[in-house]
Amino acid sequence: MKTVFYDFKRSFLRFSVILFIVIFAAIGIAVSYETYATNVSPNPYYFHDLNVIGVSIQKYNETEVIGYVFNNHGNPINNAQIIANGSSYRTNASGYFELNLPQFYFEPIAVSYNNQKIEFIPLPVFENGSKYLSAEGVVEGFSYGTQNNVQNITLKYAFVVINNNGKGTLILAIDNPNNQGVYVNFANYSSSFAIPNTSFKYVGNVTGYINFYHLQTPSSIEFLSVQVKSLGPYTTEYYPDGSAITSLVSGIIGVIGGFTFIFAAIMLYLAYILFSKPRDTGALKFILARPIIRRELYINRYLGGVLTAILSSFLLTFLSYATLSILVSSSGILLPLDFPLILFVSTSAALIGFFSLVYMLPSFIKSGGEMLGISIFLFLLFQIGPTVIAGIIAFTTGHINEIIQIIYGSYYFSPLGAESFGIYYLELEYGTMPAVSSVHLPLVILSSIIWIAIPFIIGLIKFNKINI
Repeated sequence: MKTVFYDFKRSFLRFSVILFIVIFAAIGIAVSYETYATNVSPNPYYFHDLNVIGVSIQKYNETEVIGYVFNNHGNPINNAQIIANGSSYRTNASGYFELNLPQFYFEPIAVSYNNQKIEFIPLPVFENGSKYLSAEGVVEGFSYGTQNNVQNITLKYAFVVINNNGKGTLILAIDNPNNQGVYVNFANYSSSFAIPNTSFKYVGNVTGYINFYHLQTPSSIEFLSVQVKSLGPYTTEYYPDGSAITSLVSGIIGVIGGFTFIFAAIMLYLAYILFSKPRDTGALKFILARPIIRRELYINRYLGGVLTAILSSFLLTFLSYATLSILVSSSGILLPLDFPLILFVSTSAALIGFFSLVYMLPSFIKSGGEMLGISIFLFLLFQIGPTVIAGIIAFTTGHINEIIQIIYGSYYFSPLGAESFGIYYLELEYGTMPAVSSVHLPLVILSSIIWIAIPFIIGLIKFNKINI
């Protein structure tokens, strides 16, 4: 047993393996900084914990601005600084401010709080919110009523929606409060972006310039329509966690996708140094002269590669998650934990599946050079093959419109397909990818298990029979 443990320790705690783990950790941190620089730095106020909504009323000799400043949970921010027309103002304990400015004043007004700053133009209705808001919109005007019976009224309103674990708040600013009814509708998300034609739910009446309504909010991305009185619904997309989460998760996925070529190559090299090279040089004969049987040696070195894949994937995904969460911590909201979990599981499955395949080869091929050549061929085949083959099938069969379904169907036949499926489920959850009919979770799990287990079992059986 001591020999078995010693061989496992030698397989896992070698310099190259430790170096690979460090590389994965470094990539995880680098991915976060790249995502932050690409998504947050150009527009930092999108990721602040600071929002404003309100109205601007033109009077005979002045402009009256009424606004509400709040955080990403919808709670009022008191004592926020408002800079307008060279003067400084403060929000009251309820987050409100009122400004009396010169008539037709349309210069930017700054709102500052806790080292964060946003601006707005005092149009008839205005809002400037972070990407952590679940929905927002501005209706600059429409008429309701009939010309013969009722005087036409031009109505302008702005709104935002905050979701707190299914209990949402609709904040609506309207320039002509007249006890109008307010209605909302949530409809299933669709890539067609068609305005949903379903019933609206009454949530209350307009009682002032700034109004609050309680909503039962869905847990998935859907369409939201807001309607004041009986005409002119405004439709936008509703994100449970805000579009900030979508942009950050998509950013991390995109950056990590640029490194997937390296990940599989590292597992190829691990299979070579842990099994193929020792067999080619005769080192396995020396090891087997000790009290360790073939089965134990094969499993030990395989587990060394598997543990490397798992630990590397964990550091890659969770360091990305932790680092980016720290970088955007000023928003007051953490990134959802499901995204590193899905990415970790799918990346681990892909790396272990490919490692199992190339680790099997030395049981059939003694030459380390031949093993490397075949492994590199398989590496390139599974990196670019599914897309190319799916494209050929789609063009030759005339099913061009189904090419996405064919591509994802081809991932079942690749050990690296697990990573693509993991990214698909993340993109589906955060609204950047429509559902694909060829993707089924039971088949995804089954294909990953087959790619891991079958090559390992075949290689183990063959290794027990060959002449080393």
